Amino acid sequence: MRIITLFIFLLTSITSFSQLSYDEEIDKHRAEINLEFRSDSTSILTEEDRADFSGLEFFAPDYAYNVEVRFKKLKKGEVIGFSTSTDRIAKYRPYGILKFKIEGVKCKLTVYAPARIIPGYPGYLFLPFKDFTNGQETYGGGRYLDLKESDIAKKFRLDFNLCYNPYCAYSEGFSCPVPPDENHLAAEIKAGVKSFR
Repeated sequence: MRIITLFIFLLTSITSFSQLSYDEEIDKHRAEINLEFRSDSTSILTEEDRADFSGLEFFAPDYAYNVEVRFKKLKKGEVIGFSTSTDRIAKYRPYGILKFKIEGVKCKLTVYAPARIIPGYPGYLFLPFKDFTNGQETYGGGRYLDLKESDIAKKFRLDFNLCYNPYCAYSEGFSCPVPPDENHLAAEIKAGVKSFR
């Protein structure tokens, strides 16, 4: 009996040490992003910016921005065109509505599916948004979150600590969708990545 108890204790200890805390998980995710930005083979930065790159700036991890959302799927509607940072029109289909609260503010966002399936990314969903930090602490053109259809449920958690900038925030030559008016939040999202430089 003592041996079994000791085994359970050791197993519990190993499991607890192997599981990262929430903040550590976020920091690990950010370290991986910074590594991609530094690497010549994966970076979207110019050679000059890469030479000076010391890491992206982020808000401190904050679980208050990992919010529970209520999801309502929309009937398959028409494809709509998104304005972009160039003359290109990006085509998406509204997929569903997310409702939640942040710091007491009622919020609503539309999630979109690409009009055409992206090879290698089955079930990909796109969540562009703007908030009151844009143009101040964060990129003026808004930020993005990625989701998968498998992530979606009637209730699930949406983590703004994982939001990121469009490529256009870092370099010219990209064509980035502009968050539509319906995805402009009347709240400050002090989470995720900040403005570049």
